[in-house]
Amino acid sequence: MELYSLIGLTILPGIVWASAIYVSVSKSGFASKLRAARNAGSKQKIGEGARSWAFYAVLVYLTALGATVVWLKAQQFINAPSLAVRFARDLTLGVLLGLTITGIIPVFLALQPKPRKFSLPVLAGIGSSPAVRAFALLLVVCTEELWRAACLSSVISGGASRPQALLVVSVAYSLAYLAVGTGPALSEGVVGAALGAVYLRSGSILVPIAAHLILRTQLLLAVLAAAPNAGPTEMRRSSFTKCPSCSNPLNLRQVTFDVNESFFCPFCHARLTSSDSRRRFVRWGSVFLIMPILFWCSALFPDFMSGANYWTVLAATPVFGAGLFSMLHLLFPPKLEFGDADFLRLNLGDQVGREDTEPHSDSK
Repeated sequence: MELYSLIGLTILPGIVWASAIYVSVSKSGFASKLRAARNAGSKQKIGEGARSWAFYAVLVYLTALGATVVWLKAQQFINAPSLAVRFARDLTLGVLLGLTITGIIPVFLALQPKPRKFSLPVLAGIGSSPAVRAFALLLVVCTEELWRAACLSSVISGGASRPQALLVVSVAYSLAYLAVGTGPALSEGVVGAALGAVYLRSGSILVPIAAHLILRTQLLLAVLAAAPNAGPTEMRRSSFTKCPSCSNPLNLRQVTFDVNESFFCPFCHARLTSSDSRRRFVRWGSVFLIMPILFWCSALFPDFMSGANYWTVLAATPVFGAGLFSMLHLLFPPKLEFGDADFLRLNLGDQVGREDTEPHSDSK
């Protein structure tokens, strides 16, 4: 491996580790705020440290982006990644792949060690404004994908095969997140390998950027929706909606998604069910979403809908559907109402739900 390739591989891990060491050992007030927020036991205890972490994340990734550009410039762009894009096709492919990877992520999260501390996206995304969140999201994604594509191009130009280059760059990417913990390092290493393979297969940097944006957006939405008392292990099991009776937040595991069934609030034991708007969304939303997606994809990717690719697309469709609806569940949380599903259209749900929560007295 050439020396310039080794230098490029150390840019992202080196900057992340240097910043992590600063947070751990510095005695400055800024570092103290960062440490206090990182060691918080729940989302609400992060407090003012969230804004400090947002500034910290922007500073770290601006540094990494600048170092990557300087490294490429020093090579006179001989080994620069391909920036040629077919915008509509590449953007659509990236979104589809991002949603598919999102549908697989829960499997990896179940297998990896539970995090003991909040991750950088969680810390940076909680307390910042929407504009800062959007800027930080784009900055992190574009920096990581430019670095990954540049490293892949550099290692391959040095004589390594594509699988070898993908392995080396994925390990380096995983080492960067090892500063956060073993669990994030494993999951990010797997996701990084998938995004690197997407870049090598497509030849366009826009595809992994779009896919990575979907992944980070889904995580950010889950963080924002999480209950105030949620800990580091509960960010993905987000607070989904609120009980209309006691106003306690309910997460994904506490809500019944079947619109034809009711369930009891685990806090106040009121009988609840999804509203009519949720019923209509479940019944018709998939039709209005899936059909345009199929027509659009058949026009952009005619080769994917025939031959051997047909079976690959068919196998990936359920995973894509899981990723799509996990995103929709966060964007459009259900509104809950009192009572059984059969009573909602008669407007009797409120009375039935309240009667179920009141104690009954025996008649004489």
